[in-house]
Amino acid sequence: MATHPSCGEGPEARLMVRMSIRPMYAHVGCSKTGTSSLQAGLWTSVDRLESADVGVPLVGRSAHRRRLLDPLGWQPARGFVGDWDDAALQQTRMRLAKARGNRVLVSNEDLVELPTRGVDRFLELTADAGLDLHLVVTLRDWAQQIPSEYQQFLRHGMQEPYLDFIRQVRDREGRWGTTSGDGRTPWTSCAAGVRSPPAGSRSSSYPATPQIRAACSGS
Repeated sequence: MATHPSCGEGPEARLMVRMSIRPMYAHVGCSKTGTSSLQAGLWTSVDRLESADVGVPLVGRSAHRRRLLDPLGWQPARGFVGDWDDAALQQTRMRLAKARGNRVLVSNEDLVELPTRGVDRFLELTADAGLDLHLVVTLRDWAQQIPSEYQQFLRHGMQEPYLDFIRQVRDREGRWGTTSGDGRTPWTSCAAGVRSPPAGSRSSSYPATPQIRAACSGS
């Protein structure tokens, strides 16, 4: 843990650790909600963010894929179906723990597809890094998002007719219906303490707590 900047740089200061846990804001999606534009702005503003005491430990999609998605078993167009790479996740934990700033920020829309087991692992990862996880979820009117996702999935090989796809999304069934980033995932449907966004806003932020496991299990 880093020493607090107000503690000076003497021998005693080096023994002092920050007692408060830093918040980490994880923008986890949803896809097709303007995430690419948002992230393009973030990745070109890392210096400004760090000057504002916001650490950005993973810069760009490739870094998020290498450090988060792949170690959690993510595969393109299939989601989190692979095995975890615990050694890589430990490296990610250390990278997050060493991030600059009093606040930390990561952003990747594929994280919205994490299953309940993966959400638990992500919570454990950030807690072990001394971070208090907060989620940021960007949303979009379904009348716009569902057609956009359908076009995206067609490029990934989906062959279902549009109406069948809509039914799968509604019922959360099938490969594509459960992959669709409509916000109804273990992150959002099972998180305790959700804060509604202000009127007219398309995003919401709320703390992800250990109660996620209990809520998802129905206990």
